[in-house]
Amino acid sequence: MLRDSPVIVSSLPESGILYFKSSHSEGFRMEMGVWSFRKICWIEAGSGILEFRDKKVAFSQGDLLTVSPYVEHRFVDNKGDPCTLSMVCYDDKMIPSSFHAIHERMLTMIPEEKVISLSDPWRWNFMHHHFRKILIEQSNKSLAYQEMIKSSFIELLVFLVRVASAEEKSLGGNSKDRLIQGLINHLEENFIDDMSIDGLAEICNMSTRSLSRHFKEFTGKTIVQYITQLRINYACERLKETRQISFSAFDSGFNDISFFYRTFKKHLGMTPREFLVKFK
Repeated sequence: MLRDSPVIVSSLPESGILYFKSSHSEGFRMEMGVWSFRKICWIEAGSGILEFRDKKVAFSQGDLLTVSPYVEHRFVDNKGDPCTLSMVCYDDKMIPSSFHAIHERMLTMIPEEKVISLSDPWRWNFMHHHFRKILIEQSNKSLAYQEMIKSSFIELLVFLVRVASAEEKSLGGNSKDRLIQGLINHLEENFIDDMSIDGLAEICNMSTRSLSRHFKEFTGKTIVQYITQLRINYACERLKETRQISFSAFDSGFNDISFFYRTFKKHLGMTPREFLVKFK
């Protein structure tokens, strides 16, 4: 439903965390206000300004911003480009002490005056699925849903710190290079999952041939070769830890033991069993 006025959140639930989505109409208007909790806001659509008493921060689709508690502010949509905001409101006190450092790092890397872009398809997919999952948890209120929301919130904090860190290290490059770097980050974090080249190309809004060509030019390897190398590297670590060949193969994303043996020997020049003997 399109909104003409903001979602009114006067207090947080017992978990100390509230996720919501607000899709604005052309006539949306928000008055300056103060809230007692912190906000992380992702702009799913539209553009506008996050306005404070002493500064303004412009944002557009794909951007992420933070707002501190007790700071007067409002979101102002650009004319003709109404926004859809996915937002998480939370109380700092609910963050476990073991995660205080990562939270402080996130706030340092993404202060109110800074905008982080999450416009590449890999970050976009994470945020979209993350918010959808938590909104479902809030709606269904299944067993231990509050614990699920808290754990997913910590996952979000870690994701944002990694994104901000990658932004600081970014060397720029053209849009294709940034897209491929995003794909590499995605593969390195999800290589154990089943994935197809066609599916990856669809996420990138590119043809399979074009994505494969750009990836090979950027890395010197095909996508399949890159994934396989990541899996083999991880399998080696699992073999050292568990000494179990089958478990290590399945944990690394190989669903066929015979294929795992052939691939392992091709890459390392020895079988998994020979590897175990060598690294006792």
